Amino acid sequence: MSAEIFDEVSVYYDLLYRDKPYKREAQYLNELIARYAPNAKTIVDLGCGTGRHDWLLAEFDYNIVGIDQSETMLEIARRGNGLDPAYPPTFRKGNLTDFSVDSKVDVVLSLFDVMSYLTSYSEFKAALGRVRAGLKLGGIFIFDCWYAPAVHNHRPAPKVRRLESDTVSLVRVTSPEFDAAKNVVRILYDVFVTPQDSQSTRHFQEHHEVRCFFEEELVELLAGFGFRPLFQSKWFSDEAPNLDTWSALYGFECVS
Repeated sequence: MSAEIFDEVSVYYDLLYRDKPYKREAQYLNELIARYAPNAKTIVDLGCGTGRHDWLLAEFDYNIVGIDQSETMLEIARRGNGLDPAYPPTFRKGNLTDFSVDSKVDVVLSLFDVMSYLTSYSEFKAALGRVRAGLKLGGIFIFDCWYAPAVHNHRPAPKVRRLESDTVSLVRVTSPEFDAAKNVVRILYDVFVTPQDSQSTRHFQEHHEVRCFFEEELVELLAGFGFRPLFQSKWFSDEAPNLDTWSALYGFECVS
C-alpha cells in the first residue's frame, strides 16, 4: 500500500465520504472503549486519513495520535474541524508496518477498513508486530475490515458516484475485480473533477488492492501476537456480522 494512491484524492476525500457517520462512529467507539478498557486515556489511530475520527474522539478527553502515510491527508487533519477539545489530537507520518510510538498506549484503532489494505500475511503480521509493540498489556486493538463471507456472497460490482460541493463536481467510477482464491479485490477508480467555475475536467486514476478476511484467520493471526478476541460484530450493534455485512468490526485484547 503506497501513500501516492491517496495523495491525489486527499483534497476531495471528505467530499467523497461526507455522508459517513463519523460522529456516530466516534460515539460508538467510545462506548466500546468504556466497556473493554474503562481506564483508557491514550489512543493511536492507524491510517487516520483526514483525522475526523480523532478530533471527535478527543472530545471524550482521550490523548490521541493519528498516524497516516499520506502527508497530504495529514495536512488536512492538522487543520482540525472546528472542535476545540481539551487535548487536541496530534498527527504524524507513518506506515502500518513500520510505525512506532513514544510510549505504550491503551488503545490502537484502525478504521475504515485500513487493515484490508494489508493483502499478504507478511504485511499483516508486520503490522500486528508494531501494534503489539505499541500497546500496553491489557490494552485493546479495535479495527474493521472487509468481511469475507459477505464479499463472497455479493461480489464487488461496478458503480458510479456523483457528488457536488460549492467548489467542484466529482464523478468516481469504480471497476473492481475479485480474486476469490486469494480473497483480494483489485479496484480501479476513475475520478473526474470539474471546478464549478470552469468547464475543464481533470481525470485521474487510483489502483487499490484490498483483502477480505474470515474471522478464523484473524483470530489465528492475532493469537500469534498475544491477542485474544473480545468481539466480532456489525457496526453499532452487538450482533455478529452476516452475509450482508461488508465491513465487520473486531476487538482484541493484548494478553501476553
